[in-house]
Amino acid sequence: MTRLKKDGQVSDHLCDKILDCFENVFVEVWQADRAIGRRSHEIARKHRLKALDAIHLATAEAIVVRALFTYDGVKTNGRRDGIARWDGLIGTPALRITAPPPPPPSLLDALSADD
Repeated sequence: MTRLKKDGQVSDHLCDKILDCFENVFVEVWQADRAIGRRSHEIARKHRLKALDAIHLATAEAIVVRALFTYDGVKTNGRRDGIARWDGLIGTPALRITAPPPPPPSLLDALSADD
């Protein structure tokens, strides 16, 4: 994350905090291999998605996650666009694409502290 929709640039301090979150035990890093590359190409062409969105979907499909959490295209009024519009339409079994659950208060406190 380098910028916010409404507020513009993200501070270096907040970027550091966000990057630190990736060090949590519940975050796994997966390497995009040739099979994921090929599948992402198929997904991008078939569904007219951006390459990075297709890589995320192909990776989620390859590692068989139950849901892909994103804020991209998830609207408060229930409408979906962006990557969220493909909820339940890609993969076998169909991949659930939804907004993440609310973060625990301790994480929010850690992110907002010292700003």
